[in-house]
Amino acid sequence: MREKVYRSGLLLIGVLVLLMVIPSVLAWTAVTNPPNTPTGGDDPIVSVAHFAPFADTALGTSVTVRVDGGDAITNFEFGDIVTTTLPADTYLIEILPTGSSDVAISGTVTLMQDMRYTLAAIGDGVNQPLALRALVDDTAVSPTEAKLRLAHFAPFASSGTEVDICTDDGTVVITDFAYDDVTDPYVALPGGDYDLLIALAGTNCATVALDLPSLRLEAGQIYDAFAIGGANDWPLSASTITGLNPTPANVDVAHLAPFADTPTGTSVTVRLNGGDALTEFEFGDIAAGVELEAGDYLVEILPTGSSTVAISGTATLDVAGDYVIAAIGDGVNQPLELLVIDRNMAPARQAAGGGDAAVFVAHLAPFASTGTEVDICTDEGTAVVTDFAYKDMATLNLPAGDYDLLIALAGTSCSTVALDLPSVRLGSDEMIDLYAIGGANDWPLNVTSITGFNLTPTQATVNVGHFAPFATGLENTSVTVRLNGADAITDFVFGELVEGVSLDPGDYLVEIVPTGSVTPAITGTFSLTAGVDYTLSAIGDGVNQLLELHALVDDNSAPAAGNARARIVHYAPFANSGTEVDICTEDGTAVVSNVPYKAFTDPYLELPAGLYDLKVTAAGSDCETLLFDIPLIRLPAGAVATIFAVGGANDFAPTVITTPDLTPLHIFLPVLFNN
Repeated sequence: MREKVYRSGLLLIGVLVLLMVIPSVLAWTAVTNPPNTPTGGDDPIVSVAHFAPFADTALGTSVTVRVDGGDAITNFEFGDIVTTTLPADTYLIEILPTGSSDVAISGTVTLMQDMRYTLAAIGDGVNQPLALRALVDDTAVSPTEAKLRLAHFAPFASSGTEVDICTDDGTVVITDFAYDDVTDPYVALPGGDYDLLIALAGTNCATVALDLPSLRLEAGQIYDAFAIGGANDWPLSASTITGLNPTPANVDVAHLAPFADTPTGTSVTVRLNGGDALTEFEFGDIAAGVELEAGDYLVEILPTGSSTVAISGTATLDVAGDYVIAAIGDGVNQPLELLVIDRNMAPARQAAGGGDAAVFVAHLAPFASTGTEVDICTDEGTAVVTDFAYKDMATLNLPAGDYDLLIALAGTSCSTVALDLPSVRLGSDEMIDLYAIGGANDWPLNVTSITGFNLTPTQATVNVGHFAPFATGLENTSVTVRLNGADAITDFVFGELVEGVSLDPGDYLVEIVPTGSVTPAITGTFSLTAGVDYTLSAIGDGVNQLLELHALVDDNSAPAAGNARARIVHYAPFANSGTEVDICTEDGTAVVSNVPYKAFTDPYLELPAGLYDLKVTAAGSDCETLLFDIPLIRLPAGAVATIFAVGGANDFAPTVITTPDLTPLHIFLPVLFNN
């Protein structure tokens, strides 16, 4: 089966705020450059925002903005924003309710050349006083990061206005953010999608005041977001001057309709809202990762070369949604139609949790008009799902491991096999999808996947390490590694690690021969099992500790979300006895105690992702007697690492070697929010 991948450009969603430019006696000039572009020596740019909900209707909040005694903006209502230019100077700003001669808010502002400003009317006059808030806008941004200003201008109470800014998963990123607080300086962030909410302070993000839509922040751009409202019957809401782009929906488009007996015969054009989006799209093709703005889309599918729509339907996409839009049916056994699967709804998004895997399965194979029921069975004949009919969907929660499944006709006790699937390896907390397709117009019954899946390995994977400092001088430690009498690795020196060697299962004679010699210095026999990961190391120095081979079985299952998993192995032959060490943090906290030569942490240590500054100290010294300092290590989220302590003999200083390579450290510190 062929698979094509199509990607659309990002369709940006319009800004969230209404911009009104009102003609005035000062003839304020419309601004054409975007909000986060410096003026380049021109007059200062000023954004005037009405964020003062002092009445319970929009008309009731209407005001006139005066500049040096002249009406500049009229009929200016709560939520309105005007962006304009003014000559650099000092100005008296007065704000009067429409139809009144009484000044409700006044203030003096000084505007400098080549600067950008925000002037906001805030407060409700009861909970918080009416006031003019002047902000200097940041215009300098790195092309590798985004900047965000957050401001709390929601006068929902006279006291106790503190809120926490949280991620949707409940992580607090700003605490005790009170009325009139503004992030200064702006928050620097990696470009990406951010799903935030505003919660009452001190509630661990549980009492949500406002759940914001997922937002996409582009590197090289500057953004602002203002919390407003919350008084006089105005709901708490968010506004922006720069504009904020909601995260687009992710859509995978799949052609799963075998309505003709050749690939060319199934070729179609997919139209979105009347425009051609995909052309020459054939049965089995998948357009993965198409990003579309939220909204309703008319989807039409036309056979290539025809003007007649064969399938049509409407897909409603939410902000940051995740969808599969599939053409299904064969037009004879089952009707041609459009199927929209919302992956954020059951059963498509039912995370198993607890280390299990979740497998979403859908029966989209139109092999008959009736009697389409099948059973999904293990190869041993145990039914996992029974009476699974055309268009049925389900999520199977299965323990991590290897699964050899088959599709059998329903009610045959798994004996009448329609399709024998290859063995699949499911990881802890993994989510995959499987679609049964075909079975009509000479297309065989088959399965496809959009997420992809891993087949069960038929070989063992071996890392080979040279951790034996048996001679003085790096070149003198050079060896050849032989497998069953054949040279496998040559010119292999102390400290080197060869990763990911695939070998057939079975028994292997391993010989380590010093370069230039024919006599093995180390020999050993090892049995390898398919699908198992190993690390095989030459260790010892031949004086303090024997030269030998040491084998470890690697556990590469994924850690919990946000964590890393690490194994520490002591291969440093610095003494013939008393080799016990403690692994400590730099502040003197023991991570692992009394680790002797050849010992290793089992199970792996599960640790929060982050930077680790560790040291090796003499056992029982309360982390005081330093043997050697481990270079700073970064454990990324999701990483599974092994840290080998090696050296300490024949003039080789103690050091560490890691897999994957975590040193030397390439520091990347994405600052989330730093208030």
